[in-house]
This record gives sequence, structure tokens and C-alpha cells, in this order.
Amino acid sequence: MVKALKCWFVLNESIHYELAYESIKYFIVNAFRYAGEEQKKRLCYNLFYPQEENKIYKRGKTYNITIRSVESLKNIFEHVKGKNGLNIKLTGYEETEIKQTHINMLYNITPTVVTMQNQRFWTKEDDRDFLLDALHLNLERKYNEINNTNVRGENFIKGLTVTNRKLIKIIQANMSATFAYYGNKFEIYVNNDQYSQDLAYLALGLGLGEKNAQGCGFMGYR
Repeated sequence: MVKALKCWFVLNESIHYELAYESIKYFIVNAFRYAGEEQKKRLCYNLFYPQEENKIYKRGKTYNITIRSVESLKNIFEHVKGKNGLNIKLTGYEETEIKQTHINMLYNITPTVVTMQNQRFWTKEDDRDFLLDALHLNLERKYNEINNTNVRGENFIKGLTVTNRKLIKIIQANMSATFAYYGNKFEIYVNNDQYSQDLAYLALGLGLGEKNAQGCGFMGYR
């Protein structure tokens, strides 16, 4: 079952939109560290809401995000509730379950990253069949890992539309450098068979494409 943990934060400092991915990622890493666990749980998340017109999330203002997984996360985040020392301070959270219903379409809330064989990021000028295969195989691998199976099925995607005009930058950092991933936003029409529906439902909990723990591939659905 897909779990959705809605978290409310007060920012201890203003954060530019492009740095929000990194701020949320490190908040999640710290939550696992405070809980005394390694971050082995697969998850995905969106960015701060509400959005700001000038792309600067404001110090002292309350925002929320949603973190999804196929496992409960609420006990992990209890360890950082109210703690200072992070640039975002968790003030409350609520976990709900997203029940599986028929999904006609998935659409991106945060961009999906797909890496080509030459280590470039996929663009809409690149081969579409490569993209369709990469999205399906990535999600199928996640499905088999969490279910301890070796299922191989037809592609779950019936149709796909690229909705962004240019690649979307996602800034990340490590101890020595700042770098970026580049992704796209899609509308993905899902086949009606049960396996396709199961994969689409899993995409809600674990994200679509690569770099989900860095905030990429968080999906909405209709």
C-alpha cells in the first residue's frame, strides 16, 4: 500500500526554489539519522507548498510537503519534530493511505530524470522508444525488488506527452561540489490491464524514473 506523509514546516532561513530539493533531501537524511536508521526505505517527495511567485520560500513561513513510500514513515519523522539546527523545522505531520483505484493518467509534479546510455539526460529530441522502455523497466525493477518477484510484462504506457518546453534543472550537492540533474514533465496514459495498473500505482509511492530520493519523479494521477 502507498503511504503519504504530509509534513508541515517552518523555514529557519529563506530557500531559493532551485535549492529546495537539496534542503528537503537533507532533512529526510537527518530524520533517518536521528532515528538511528540508514535510509534504506524507498520514497519520493514533492517540493514546498504553497509556491512563491518570486521562487523564494520565505524564512518564518509555514509550508508543507508530501513524502510517499510503500512503508510507513511516521515513526522516523517523530525523531525530528520540533528540532532546531536544520534549515527547515518540522512542526507536524499526518500519514494517510492512498488506496489503489483505476489510473487513467500519471502526470509529473516534480520532473522525471532518465539517463541515456552516453550519460546524457533524455531530451524530447531523443529517441522516444528509449524513454518508454527506460520508464517501464525502471518501474518494473522496483516492482520486482519490493515483491521479491521476477515479473516481465508489456509496457504499462499507452501514450505519453512531454509537457515542458525545455529541460528542468534539479540542483544537488555533496561535500565537495554542486551539480545538477535535468528532467522532464510528462502526461502518461496508462494501459488498463492489471499489471499496468499495479505499476502505475507503484509510481505514486516510489516515483517514476531515476533520482526519486532526490525529489525527482513525484507523480499526480487521474
